[in-house]
Amino acid sequence: MIRKSEYHPDQYGEYLRTHHRRNVVVNVLDVSLFIFAMQIVSASVVLPALAVRLGASDLVIALLPAIRILGTNFPQVAVSFVTEGRIRHKPWCMFFGIPQRLPWLALGVLVLWLGVSDPGLMVWVLVAGVLIASLSFGFNGPAYGELIAKTIPTAKRGGYMATISAASGALGVLAGLIVKLVMDGGWFAYPANYAALFFIASIVLWISYYMFYLNREPILWPARREKTFGDYLRSLPAVLKTDRSFRRLILANILGQGGVMGMAFFMAHGLKRFAMPDSAAGSLLMISTVTALIASPLLGRLGDRRGHKLNLLISLTAYLAAAGMALLAWRAEVMYAVFALMAVSTSANLISASNLVYELAPQGRRPTYIALSSALPAPFVLAFSLAGGWLAGTGWGYQGPFAASIALCAASLAVLCTVKMPPRDTPRTVS
Repeated sequence: MIRKSEYHPDQYGEYLRTHHRRNVVVNVLDVSLFIFAMQIVSASVVLPALAVRLGASDLVIALLPAIRILGTNFPQVAVSFVTEGRIRHKPWCMFFGIPQRLPWLALGVLVLWLGVSDPGLMVWVLVAGVLIASLSFGFNGPAYGELIAKTIPTAKRGGYMATISAASGALGVLAGLIVKLVMDGGWFAYPANYAALFFIASIVLWISYYMFYLNREPILWPARREKTFGDYLRSLPAVLKTDRSFRRLILANILGQGGVMGMAFFMAHGLKRFAMPDSAAGSLLMISTVTALIASPLLGRLGDRRGHKLNLLISLTAYLAAAGMALLAWRAEVMYAVFALMAVSTSANLISASNLVYELAPQGRRPTYIALSSALPAPFVLAFSLAGGWLAGTGWGYQGPFAASIALCAASLAVLCTVKMPPRDTPRTVS
């Protein structure tokens, strides 16, 4: 273990210059493969289709994306206290990467057993599996974010994320083909088709785990000042009180979570209103990934040149267009445009959401900023999802959550416009 007296800041710069290209390569492979696996068991396409096939209620369908977002984001404030004081973050990420991957293998086994014999129980097994994987992702969030932030220079992060998005987009085309062939190729009957998707995703996830293992993490001494967890919690309100731009970004994020009300029902809307077959999941996924493949390099370049705030404005605008089209959809083909616009929205958010927080956060406090930006909106995700499920069960049908999500995301867009960004060539420091 290195002692602080033995540490010199120049060591970080030297290590970064020596190893950051290797780390970029292995992290691009890790994240691209991880996203590829998640596309094979897509939370917006495959999981809702399985939930509908199992006879899940609209409330459960609405909760699936909420569970993923809530589980991913909610643990991060508590975890950030521990990770912010660590010199190395890779061992932490390796440990929690295991329960992040195991549930998908378990779901493949259990859907074969329960998919026909006890579909009601399988619904709750699906919910539990998504929750465990998401919580593990949440425990990893601050440590992983700090590892990426300290291994990739600020001016290169947009290109890095764009490379990931483009690579995952290319792999997403393959994911769409896999989903389409498995669901409609005559090779697998239900529930073996869904089990096959879970098994394929599980294999890819473990390959991504090995790619992450190949990281060479530089040492960057933490700037921790708080001695206890209580001191740390008491310091958090001051972050929001003193940083006006970050406070407004949090508000914009909270309002933007209203998008889960609409996003949760896009696939169910197509399946139920237009009687689209399960195999349409593959076609919709291919449309999404081809769109992301085209949009991602452009959005990455735009983020590096014009700032990541602009990309988040584009993300919200694209979502508003998608939800508006879903609200007014008059035929099944409109849903392809809805998913294409959602791909633009998701790509812009993937490239720029974390990068915007990295730019706003002072050096040494990034895990705290990452955690707050994730955890504070999390309870609203649950509230909005419950509201969406309730609205879908009223006389409004799916038009209710679509309209509500449009109103909330429009408000988010207005608030985000007021966020003032610091100069990009001068990293902020802890005052």
